[in-house]
Amino acid sequence: MKRVLIIATMMLLLISSHSFGQDIKLPHFYVHTGITKPASPKEFLKSWTMGANVGLGLSLDLSERIELITLFDYHHLTLNKRGVEDLYNASSLAAIEGGPASITNFQVKANFNFPHDSTANMISYFYTGAGYNHLHQQDIAIYEEEDETLIGSRSSDMPAIEFGIGFHYMMESTSLFVEFGANIGFDEPDILVFVPIRLGVKIN
Repeated sequence: MKRVLIIATMMLLLISSHSFGQDIKLPHFYVHTGITKPASPKEFLKSWTMGANVGLGLSLDLSERIELITLFDYHHLTLNKRGVEDLYNASSLAAIEGGPASITNFQVKANFNFPHDSTANMISYFYTGAGYNHLHQQDIAIYEEEDETLIGSRSSDMPAIEFGIGFHYMMESTSLFVEFGANIGFDEPDILVFVPIRLGVKIN
C-alpha cells in the first residue's frame, strides 16, 4: 500500500508539471482528523463503536470546478463490549476482552465544487472516490462462568468506493473543510460499510 501511495503521489506531481491547455496550480496539501462510525454488516456494527480517523492528502485543481485528490487515512475503532454481549447472547456478568479494529484506506477521489455567489469564501462540494481498504480486527474473548468463547482476529483487503459531501471555508493561503461520507468496501462474504467525518485543513 505504501508503494501505491508513492506512485500516486509521483503521478500527481508529474501531472502538475504539465499543462492541460489551462493553468494548473501547484499541488495542495491536506491534513485531517475526525470520527468514524461502523455501519454494516451486523457483526462489524455490533462489535466496534465509533472511533477516530487521521489522514493526509495531495490534490490538483483540474479546473475551477474539479479537484483530484490522493488520500491516505487511518481509522481506529474501539471494542463495543455491550454490543458483543448482545451479538453473542452473553450474560451481562460475562467478562469481555479484546483490542481495537483498524481500517487503513487509500483512495483517489474527485471533488466537484460549487462556489456560493452570496458567500465568496464558502464552497460546497460533493465527492466520489475509489481505492483500497485494509481491515484488521483483533481477537475478542468472552469469559462466562466456566465457558470461554474466542472470536479470532481477522485481516482483509478489499476494493472500496466512497462518496459524500463537504464544505470549504476559504482563507488567504489555507482553507478549513468538513466532509461527511460513506465508504463501501467489497469484502467477502459481506460488504463492509463505515461512515467517516473528516475535519481538516487544505494548504494552498
